[in-house]
Amino acid sequence: MVLYYIMKNKAILLIIFLQLLVVNNYIYSQLFLPFFFNQNMQYDIEKQELGQIGVNYFYENKIDSAIYYYERLSKISNEKTINFNLSVFYGYKRDTNMTLKQIFLYVDKCKNNNFKLGAFTKSPVFNFLNRNSKFNLLIEKCRKLDTCCNRYQDIIERIDYCDLKEQEILGNPKYYNGEKLNEKNFELKNNSKSISDILNNLLLYNNNNLGNSLPILQIIILHMDYSPNEQLKLGRLIINSQDSLGFNKKQAAYIVDRALKNLSLPQEYGTIIINNNKTDSLYKLDNLEQVIERRKKMNLQSLENYLINRQITK
Repeated sequence: MVLYYIMKNKAILLIIFLQLLVVNNYIYSQLFLPFFFNQNMQYDIEKQELGQIGVNYFYENKIDSAIYYYERLSKISNEKTINFNLSVFYGYKRDTNMTLKQIFLYVDKCKNNNFKLGAFTKSPVFNFLNRNSKFNLLIEKCRKLDTCCNRYQDIIERIDYCDLKEQEILGNPKYYNGEKLNEKNFELKNNSKSISDILNNLLLYNNNNLGNSLPILQIIILHMDYSPNEQLKLGRLIINSQDSLGFNKKQAAYIVDRALKNLSLPQEYGTIIINNNKTDSLYKLDNLEQVIERRKKMNLQSLENYLINRQITK
């Protein structure tokens, strides 16, 4: 009966779908995962517990409870990530004053660099601040101070957004205990594909010294394992790029091998070492003669010396 009613009223179905889409974009705002350490660089159990409880409440859409635990956490820790997460919580409630207060505290603790501006400028949670003069002045100030945010500021901010999106997916309690693994991998792959699209468009312009201006290779290594086909394409694209772009092509060779391993395929440059039963060994090769030739062309250390230096005998 219910199904018949919904199918008969397609307009209602469309509205429900759009509402769910908005809610999902809204709830899945980027958060820093709660990792807190003491002076001995060991996990601080009390802070970890408060932080995780707060994050869990946020995912359950119990925003007031999330705020309560993070406000408690802010009284015993000065970590900037606490202020960032609180800005998201208050932003969800559309509390302009408290959201701005936490954003200002977060930026102040960043000490003039690595502000993760994309989390504020690209996230739908902070859209309600777009016309707020204090917010806009702060963003412009941060862009001038951040050494990376010059001609590539939009690129950096979009990658910041994806970076924190990845952290959120990995930290979402609905994926704990291996549950909904396919859904989790699907989200991670889509997020990784977003990063790939950003980098592919960037590489089209062949800007001189691009490799020294942005940490593109590190981004591919850190965030593209979930989409190895895209990772492989980017690695090959960089290897074949003009020298004027300033990329470390030896590192790009490692990216190609890493992607091939992620695809369970033989590596082409012999840069990947694996550990089986506490014994290091070279991951399977495409073709030994061709690997040796590729390494020579890339000015990589000879495979023989590489293995000797790594104390690998097989």
